[in-house]
Amino acid sequence: HKIKINPHDPLKHVWIFDDQLHVIYRFTHDGKLVHTLGQLGVRGRGPNTFDRPTNIDWFPDGTYFISDGYGGTRVAKFDKNDKFIMDWGGPPKDAANPGPNEFNTVHSVAVSKDRRVFVADRGHSRIQVFDENGKFLFMFSTNPASSPTTRSQPYDHIITDDQFLWVVDGMLNRVVKYDLTGKELFSWGSTGGQPGQLNGGHQLTFDQEGNLYIAE
Repeated sequence: HKIKINPHDPLKHVWIFDDQLHVIYRFTHDGKLVHTLGQLGVRGRGPNTFDRPTNIDWFPDGTYFISDGYGGTRVAKFDKNDKFIMDWGGPPKDAANPGPNEFNTVHSVAVSKDRRVFVADRGHSRIQVFDENGKFLFMFSTNPASSPTTRSQPYDHIITDDQFLWVVDGMLNRVVKYDLTGKELFSWGSTGGQPGQLNGGHQLTFDQEGNLYIAE
């Protein structure tokens, strides 16, 4: 589901998210398996079980957060030594009116320099924002401001070094730039197979020169 490298890791370990088998693998940069999170083929919500986990992001000190996931309804926090610290989140009590800290498809997670945690609540068409201990701060819709009832689905999001939030919307097939208050700054993209068009964009990243890369 995702291939990630911790930008603060000098050894550039490669993390592989196998959502179908509920495990997360960490490899050396040349492919040696060094750690596994989760239990192969076992769904659950625990210190070492996941339910189709989807993504990860790290603080510079090595603390990391996992979005869990397609089946799960939580964010899980671990320290730099892979020790489980806490988790938060749950399913909506009222599916027609989901509240804060309630999730439907926790599809992506990204952290800011001020140690806030931005979570893509894909099924609810929104981004929820928390402090590092899971305290809810605010949330905002990813539906376009010009069409607030449109059914958006944020598939992936990142926070770039200049502290802007970028979202690839797999339902509307567009890329959106927000500030960290949730204000939409601009967007581009449409459905199709031509350059500049998208079909289910699923992962974002950027390079040292500030270029965006999108996996469909």
